[in-house]
Amino acid sequence: MVERLRVTVVGAGVFGLAAAVSLSQRGHAVTVLEAGDIPSEKASSNDVSKALRLEYGPLSSVYAPWVLQARDRWRELERRSGRAIYHESGYLAISLRFSPGGFEYQSWRWACEAGLPVERLTPREAALRFPAFSFAGVEACTFDPIGGWLDPAQALPAFAEVAARAGADIRTRTPVAAVRALPGDAILV
Repeated sequence: MVERLRVTVVGAGVFGLAAAVSLSQRGHAVTVLEAGDIPSEKASSNDVSKALRLEYGPLSSVYAPWVLQARDRWRELERRSGRAIYHESGYLAISLRFSPGGFEYQSWRWACEAGLPVERLTPREAALRFPAFSFAGVEACTFDPIGGWLDPAQALPAFAEVAARAGADIRTRTPVAAVRALPGDAILV
């Protein structure tokens, strides 16, 4: 039998809240302390650059499976919270040099070999589908239809709600002055 720990989590960003969900669901007593509101204007989790894509050049075979797993977990959080978090808008990569060894080429080749739906587009095909962009000087493009972006304004409150339903005590506007003074068997900062 696993011992029930009292865990204090400092910060209600994506990592703190995801940990709170996981720990609470495992039966631990979790308290989350956030200096501001959720989402906090000062939190690094609360910006607009939360893209999900399959393209990682020579590291696609390492990262893309994690991206697919993350996408499934974001969808699970959407189902559990009733919030729209992951927006599958697609991801367009534009390449001036599309040749073996290049980042976009390696990403596309790996996706093809893995059976993923990343398409290679000529500049003409891309211009027809994406007329807002100029494709002058472009050799090729790739389009990942499952790529998209995460909305932290929805994701962070969703994590907080799911953690609270699992038993976590979420305390906003509770700044921490000294980590050593916090209660608990474990402190997660």
